[in-house]
Amino acid sequence: MRVIEYAEGFARLGERPMAVAGTEDVALRVRRVGVCGTDLGAVQRGNPRFRTGIIIGHELVGERMSDGARFTVMPLISCGACTNCGNGAENLCERRVIIGAHTDGFLSEAVVLPATGLIPLPDDVTDAQAALIEPMATALHAWRRAATDRDSRVGIIGAGAIGLCIAWVARVKGARCVVAEIDGTKHSVAATVADEVVTELTEVFDAVFDSVGLATTRLDAIAATRSGGPTVFVGLHSADMPVDANDLVSRERNLLGSFAYTVADFEDAIGYVRGISTEWVTTVSFEDAVDVINGDTRVPGALKYHVVLN
Repeated sequence: MRVIEYAEGFARLGERPMAVAGTEDVALRVRRVGVCGTDLGAVQRGNPRFRTGIIIGHELVGERMSDGARFTVMPLISCGACTNCGNGAENLCERRVIIGAHTDGFLSEAVVLPATGLIPLPDDVTDAQAALIEPMATALHAWRRAATDRDSRVGIIGAGAIGLCIAWVARVKGARCVVAEIDGTKHSVAATVADEVVTELTEVFDAVFDSVGLATTRLDAIAATRSGGPTVFVGLHSADMPVDANDLVSRERNLLGSFAYTVADFEDAIGYVRGISTEWVTTVSFEDAVDVINGDTRVPGALKYHVVLN
């Protein structure tokens, strides 16, 4: 079967034998896989590090070969035995394994997975919406980290997939949100989920989410958050974050990291993708996905790519 695998510094088409399903496994035909910013960062910038030779992709929509029933899979696998797992923080498991980064992912024509890990998809959730469950879970986890209430006014930096999903969560929760995005080609799409779209945050908000992850956007997020309010860092573009320690103390800044999601976040995200427009999703073929992941091809204004196989 055809696969897209990670070589050192680039993605390539490859072939693998179809795995044999055991008695506790289920064979899925892959229908759609989302291309995550993590995939693009690993291939194009080397951040994060992927293991050479793994199959890329962790945002799955698949159908059981025996009957066509659709499933997704939570790609973060935790040990289930450590303190963090016991406290419901599976995303912070010290022995966590991420499918598509540490072990083979889903950009292949078929996958064989343990039946216990499959999450059934409701009939009223489309394939395009279902492939957004993973980024929606990331957004939902970030929202819960901020503990923001429905009457809050929030700022979001970045109108990529995560930023738009955070804006959608804010809308569902009843909060008002402003999205800041320097790329004007993304403004019309961001306006479908945000109350206002600007090029930069110039007001002070009850909470601010940085979905980009540059040193400059992190500082902008801090500056736009009211004293004592939560600033949530979701983006992982850069490791740099110079912080004014005196400002941190005198304004009682509440700086929060937010990584991935828990099992509860992922399962709850299925309900949140209902009703979200997927017009901002750009679909590509299996072959064209390689050029997209390598950065050789880019559709102007594209915010999120989905690889469609079946």
